Amino acid sequence: MSLTERIVDARQSGQAELLERLGEFLDAVLSDYQYALEIRNPKWLNRAHFESIASRDLVPVLLQGYWMPPVAEVYRDWRDPIQRCDTVIIRLHGPDREGMEERTGKRWDTLVVRRDEELREIVGVVRDLLDADVDVYLAINNHYEGCAPTTIVRVRELLGS
Repeated sequence: MSLTERIVDARQSGQAELLERLGEFLDAVLSDYQYALEIRNPKWLNRAHFESIASRDLVPVLLQGYWMPPVAEVYRDWRDPIQRCDTVIIRLHGPDREGMEERTGKRWDTLVVRRDEELREIVGVVRDLLDADVDVYLAINNHYEGCAPTTIVRVRELLGS
């Protein structure tokens, strides 16, 4: 079994094993690159996760959607270790991909769900990170509100830029 397959397989075994295999993987790959880590298990948003990110100089990826707690909540709980990172990625996916595809008819040119309060909270997180001199990348999926370009415009307006 390859190292990558072992990392994927470790999802079934638990966080400690995943972090161990991730460490092996990172030791084996080129160090000339910056790597990011996104997890989709809310139980793993804990001290071990953030210590692993810090010790390996990884970029944390905060995910809004699926089974994960809201980005603003994760940020409130783990603000200090997140702010110590040079870069943070925030991904806005939304909670229900299939439902969103049904609602939009797979046409991605109109907002079908406005997530005003969520966006205000996420923009607050972005501002706080920028004030702490952290580079922030915000990736917005069409499944978040129905039209990623329109959501991007809304975020820019909320940021005042």
